[in-house]
Amino acid sequence: MAVGMGGMAHGTVVQLQGLTSRPDLNGLYSVILEAQDAELAELAKTGRVKVAAYPKTLALKPECVRCVGAKELDAIDWSFADVILPGEAEFATARAAIQHPDSRCGHVHRCDEFADILWNILTQDMPQPPRLQVDTDMVQRILNDAVPHCFHFLALDQIGHHLVIEKRAGRVHVFQSYIIDTIQESGRKVGYSAREWVTGRPEKPKGSVVSKGMLKARQRWGGKAPLSYTRLEMLMQLILQLQRCAGEIAEVMYHQLPAELLEQDMAWRARVAKQREAGGTEGLKEQANGPVAQWAAAFVEQPDQMTICPYPDGRIMICMVGYDFMFEIPCLMAEQFCDLFLNLTGEEPLAPVYLMILHFRDWSRTFHLDKMTGKPSAVGWAVCSVTCPH
Repeated sequence: MAVGMGGMAHGTVVQLQGLTSRPDLNGLYSVILEAQDAELAELAKTGRVKVAAYPKTLALKPECVRCVGAKELDAIDWSFADVILPGEAEFATARAAIQHPDSRCGHVHRCDEFADILWNILTQDMPQPPRLQVDTDMVQRILNDAVPHCFHFLALDQIGHHLVIEKRAGRVHVFQSYIIDTIQESGRKVGYSAREWVTGRPEKPKGSVVSKGMLKARQRWGGKAPLSYTRLEMLMQLILQLQRCAGEIAEVMYHQLPAELLEQDMAWRARVAKQREAGGTEGLKEQANGPVAQWAAAFVEQPDQMTICPYPDGRIMICMVGYDFMFEIPCLMAEQFCDLFLNLTGEEPLAPVYLMILHFRDWSRTFHLDKMTGKPSAVGWAVCSVTCPH
C-alpha cells in the first residue's frame, strides 16, 4: 500500500479541522492521497499532507487532519432520514430500505427502475436535476468531493446499466440490480434484484439461487461492509474503461451497418450540422434519434429478434431477424468488454447491450432538454447526485 507524507497510507480516512482558508470543510471527512512525484519535494519541504477535495486537492498541515480509527468509522451514521422502518430499531439507511420486506425498490431487477425508485425514497419524490456527463473530471468529483453524505446515481445507458454510489466519511456503498432474463441459446436465467444484491440471498429461498457471478461482483463492490476509497478508485476506473471499450465497439458496429442505413444516417448528420451552425439546439436535442439510433433502439425493445453467438476464437457475432448481415466484434475487443462488464455487474452482456452501445454512439455530443428546467441533460454516461442533510 502506498504511504503518503506523514506516514498515513493512501486512502486513510481523516477528519478536517482548524482550516482557515476553507473553514467550510472543518468537521468533514476526507482521505489522504498519495503524492505525485512532482509534489513530493514541496510537501516534504513544508511538512504537509495531500488530502482529497474538489475541485482541487489540498496540502494541509498535519495538525489539520485527524486520523479516524476503525471503531469510529464503524459507528458512522448512514441513515438518510429520521424515519424508522417497520420492525427496525434505528433510523432508516439505504441498505435497510432496500432489503426491508415491504420495500418498493428491493424486489426491482430493472436497474433504471430501481435507481428511480430509490431516488424518490431518498428525496421524497423530488424531481431529478439535469444529469451531467461521466468523464474524468466527474470521476474526480465523485472520488474527492468532501460532501458529508451523498448519493450518486450513475446512468450508464450505453451499456444498459445503472448503479447507485452512496458516499459517507470517505467510504461507499454500491447498489445495483440486473434485469432478470433468459439466455435464448442455453435457457439459463440471469439477473438479480436490488434486495438480492444487498443480502446476497435469493428472494425465493426454495429452489432459487443467486449466480456465482453476482456474488463475486457483490464481494468486489457490495457486501455488508462499506468499501474503502481505494476500492472506489478501482470502481470508477473500471467505469471509465467500460466507457472507452464501448466507444470502440460502437465504431466497429457502426461501420458494419448496411450501406443504405449509413447513407441515411450521414444525410441526417449533415442536416444536424447545419442546425448547429445556425445556433439552434434542436439538432442537439434530437441527436439520439437519428436513423441508426432509431434502428438500434427498435431492436433493444425486441430482444427475441436478436441472437448473440460467441465463437471459439473469441469473436462475438450478433444476428438480427430480417437482416442478412451480422455484427462481428473482434476477439480482443469482445473479451475485454465482456470481462469488464462481468467485473461490474456479475453477468455477461446480452445482445441488447451491444445494440445500446450502438444507439448511444454519439453520447458525448448529445443531450436531452430537461423537462423541468429546460437545461441540457447528459445521456449515455451520465450522473445526478443528491446530498442528504441528515
